[in-house]
Amino acid sequence: MGFFYYWRKYQKTGQELNLQIENHFNKGLKVVVKIGGKSWEKKTETLYSTLKILQETGKQQGLVFFKPVRYKIGNTTTVAEVKAPIQFDEKGTFNQDEFLSLMSSFEKVIDTITQGEV
Repeated sequence: MGFFYYWRKYQKTGQELNLQIENHFNKGLKVVVKIGGKSWEKKTETLYSTLKILQETGKQQGLVFFKPVRYKIGNTTTVAEVKAPIQFDEKGTFNQDEFLSLMSSFEKVIDTITQGEV
């Protein structure tokens, strides 16, 4: 189950990049970047090139993006996952302020890419 949190249209190509928070029940929550939109080329090469841009831009915000286990092409496709985006303490709670700061960093990466600054 997922929640699309933040989406922007990529100026250069017209494709959309979306942040999604996903609940993987036994594996916890994670944040992924999805690609979609009417104009996105549904090709593996597009996913790899977008992943590379995310990785390079993410470094500037201290974020590490990695490839999902496999790519499955569709109307929206997960292009990247974020390593351990949501940390829980021993009581099973998380720091909301830290989480919101982290999400703000994700937004900056998406904005930088979609506004054509990369």
